[in-house]
Amino acid sequence: MTIMDIRFAPAVSAMREYVAPHVPWIERVLGVAFGETLTLELDTPLASAVAVDVLKDIRIEKDTIERMKPLKAAINRWELPPGSSPRIMLAPVHEIRTGEVTSWMPAWYECPVAVWLVGLSAPVIVVNVPYTSPAQGLSSEWKNWVICRRSSLADLMTVMAEVCSAHRREVTVLGGPAQLLEDESDVWDDLILDPELHRLVRKDFESFFAREEWFRKHRLPFKRGYLFYGPPGNGKTSVIRAMANRPGLSLFSVNFNSEDVSDFEVMELLDQARRRAPALLVLEDLDRILPRESGKEPKVQVSLSGFLNSLDGLVVQQGVIIVATANESSQLDPAIINRPGRFDRVIEFQNPGPAVRAKYFQKIGGLAEEESTTMIDPTNGFSFAQMKETYILAGQLAFEEERDITIFDLQQATAVMRDQSMNARSVRGAKPGFCAEENKPKTRIS
Repeated sequence: MTIMDIRFAPAVSAMREYVAPHVPWIERVLGVAFGETLTLELDTPLASAVAVDVLKDIRIEKDTIERMKPLKAAINRWELPPGSSPRIMLAPVHEIRTGEVTSWMPAWYECPVAVWLVGLSAPVIVVNVPYTSPAQGLSSEWKNWVICRRSSLADLMTVMAEVCSAHRREVTVLGGPAQLLEDESDVWDDLILDPELHRLVRKDFESFFAREEWFRKHRLPFKRGYLFYGPPGNGKTSVIRAMANRPGLSLFSVNFNSEDVSDFEVMELLDQARRRAPALLVLEDLDRILPRESGKEPKVQVSLSGFLNSLDGLVVQQGVIIVATANESSQLDPAIINRPGRFDRVIEFQNPGPAVRAKYFQKIGGLAEEESTTMIDPTNGFSFAQMKETYILAGQLAFEEERDITIFDLQQATAVMRDQSMNARSVRGAKPGFCAEENKPKTRIS
């Protein structure tokens, strides 16, 4: 009998072998022997900026164009290895209403590219390399490498710091493309929430950063966990957006529906957030992803035990804030919320009360205080999302007659919204989304 011993090469060794054929060209461009270079793994997608330039004759997705503007401005010129043909993945972007392909989203693979950056005398080599680890069941991803002269490192990092400062903020999404974050510096002040809810979240969130030294002095882990729950459309996402707009935060999220997201990837993302702290990690719809009922098997690759192990971890996630959302906290497994230290604040987002509803129509509709009070009773039990739809419908009514929105448009739109919701209830046999609103926001401190 013949016995064969099969071993996989370490992931990093395989990555270096991938670069090996290009070494002569790299040495020629950089003007030094390969042993005098340094390989850096950076998140900045310089190669994707080159891809936008290569693909200038086709329509590129607008968010990609905006995302790459600071990077393109930092590149004087670029050069490919002789005889090379770059491989660029193009994902179609569809128009929502018609399904027509309107633009393309590029991703640069494989082919190295030499880049001359503004303010840097020597070029750098940018290459995306495949990372395949047997420990992860041969799952693969791509790593961004930048190869430079060792003598150029300090100047390179100065240039990259400037590029990253100008680079529009992104949310790194595990299992999906990165998302641009709009710059909304006054978003907290623009939020219309119950004053108690505003205090519970904003004051705690902002004081957390101001008291890092206090946490460390008292040997407490410098981390925070929030669980926001309540019916859809009541400001959970808006509050998270306000938190994400704090300067200096690294931003992360997880697309649990992706088949590429497993327990290992979630743990790796948490580790990445720790290394890039201060960081904010958003986990949406936990009650749908990890339901309490044993008969409801989640259609995701992440297990409850794996998720909890990621949250607890052997390494304290210093400087990491985790914000999770759920529509029904009762549908969450008790293990998620009952153990101290996982979520420090469990806060309910209810439908807005009378005073908040009046304030909403004053701000968004420009109503006088007296007019806004007439909207309180008709919108009893409305969520913020339903009030927004009410205003949009009122705008449509005013648009048809080419005039400004009036209180009468809002009242008519409110009646239509309530009728629609009641009809939906009779068809589905479910709650229409209107409920008593006088209860104050609930919070639990772990």
